[in-house]
Amino acid sequence: MRAAALGTLLLIAWSCALAAADTLARIEAQLVRAPVVRASFAQERTMRVLKRPLETRGRVTAVAGQGVLWQVLEPYESTMLVSAGAILEWDGQGAPRRLEIAANPALRALADALLGLLTGDTGALVALFEPTPLQAEQGWRLALAPKDEALAALIERVELAGGRFVEEAVISEAGGDRTAIAFDDFQTEPSTLDAAEQAYFEQR
Repeated sequence: MRAAALGTLLLIAWSCALAAADTLARIEAQLVRAPVVRASFAQERTMRVLKRPLETRGRVTAVAGQGVLWQVLEPYESTMLVSAGAILEWDGQGAPRRLEIAANPALRALADALLGLLTGDTGALVALFEPTPLQAEQGWRLALAPKDEALAALIERVELAGGRFVEEAVISEAGGDRTAIAFDDFQTEPSTLDAAEQAYFEQR
């Protein structure tokens, strides 16, 4: 490859990197940063092995530096806590099931990115994904491609959209399954956990 052509490619790559960084900076400037963010969610999970998608609704509580608590309320009740060290799941049958993820860099990084997004910090996102801005009628919309091979083996693409908070997330898995989540009814107060929430986080 001639030097001129190589220089052109490097310039294009550098321009794209600057554009991506500028996009994330503008998004982060819009996002509300809070120690605790609570919201309602509606999730639709499409799996190749099932004829119909699985639909759930509930509440999510994201606590900066600690983790994300998912509480499914419909059509059944289940609670899951995702932290940097482990995933815990309660189904009403006593002690939670625990999956250690501290030794799995891809899952741990993904947990950090999820927590950061919900609490308004895109730092972990930059390390994991290559962002591409998408056209949005209002707010912002972003496509994310995994940088790491281990993460790419799990996730093919992520699309996010929102304004002051992340309002939509669509996760396309490498195996063909797809999860779409819509968030609303955001609350940043009270900024501390109540006794019931604290009891879950104490077990992480």
